[in-house]
Amino acid sequence: MEWKQEKPSWCPHSHHCIFLIRVQDSLCAGKLPIPRPHDGDFNTHRLCLMGALLNDKVFDLQVNKTDVYHLRRVLNAIDGK
Repeated sequence: MEWKQEKPSWCPHSHHCIFLIRVQDSLCAGKLPIPRPHDGDFNTHRLCLMGALLNDKVFDLQVNKTDVYHLRRVLNAIDGK
């Protein structure tokens, strides 16, 4: 099945996130309208995962370029790329 590239209906951030991409009906990413300070850096994007928490709560992770770099390293270790 192919999913439309639009903000999913389960998204709790209708006004606090600029939609970028959707994968299946469980993962999406967006850009924060205003960067948020975090550990001496600024979070600029958000990753949301539906179904990862109890009671259909959305797992919401705000990230910056450093976070994405390290997340990519971890995912590459999993799939060997």
